[in-house]
Amino acid sequence: MPIVKKKKRILVIDDNLSFLKSMRLALGKLGFDCQISQTVDIALELLEKEKYEMIICDYFMPECDGKEALKKLGDSYPEVKLILTSSYPLDIEFKKSDRFTFVDKLGILSWLSEKYPEVQYV
Repeated sequence: MPIVKKKKRILVIDDNLSFLKSMRLALGKLGFDCQISQTVDIALELLEKEKYEMIICDYFMPECDGKEALKKLGDSYPEVKLILTSSYPLDIEFKKSDRFTFVDKLGILSWLSEKYPEVQYV
């Protein structure tokens, strides 16, 4: 009988729907089980119902910036790895926080495939 690996579950939060759909497709091809949300509040509702190993959240969103998202998500779900992303540069002091990881949006897929090589089923 073949060994079936459990897919890592990721929740991606971004106000850009095109980016979310692209991420869901790309992460699925890498072997992740991906759910998407356009707001932190909707993401919090999803987190009440489902467990995720990782949250990838855009830093610059209209209703909630990265610091607010970090507080809401990090304080409510400290066991979930939180990764903040942005297409814009962030100051170096903020990047050094130990409560989360910051990864540039353009490099997120290569970072994930290097960090979690076991999820690549393709």
